Amino acid sequence: MNFTLIKQMDETLERKIIAYFLQSKPYSFCHLPSRFLSVMKIKEYVRFLLDNCFVYVGRDFFIALTIKKETAIVEFLFGSAFTIINSFKQFRLQFKRENSEVNVFFSEIQRIHKRDKLIRMIKQRDENAEIKLDNQKICVLWNT
Repeated sequence: MNFTLIKQMDETLERKIIAYFLQSKPYSFCHLPSRFLSVMKIKEYVRFLLDNCFVYVGRDFFIALTIKKETAIVEFLFGSAFTIINSFKQFRLQFKRENSEVNVFFSEIQRIHKRDKLIRMIKQRDENAEIKLDNQKICVLWNT
């Protein structure tokens, strides 16, 4: 699978991400009383990611990263529930080949809705993931 760095989003990907946010509700702004307001906040957040992160896309895969020293910080990850773990493994391999200074991928699980289900899925399906509790925050580390 090939992953491409993007600076703008096409309409198809934007619709998929908005639908994901509205269905999955990973952040509080995804379930506001008004669907219109939720969609506006989602679009603002996606614009923020595009403006402030390295954003890569693949087939049914979207990831936004920031880089601090030797760590790639996963700000947001989106993909098919059936392929997300494998796609993320492939992405890490490609990213490491292209960015040899990055040794660790890190993410803080910020979601509230279905958080336990996400953590179980990571534990069961990604043997490279290390889940830690740090200052009352749930963090996931992947060494490359």
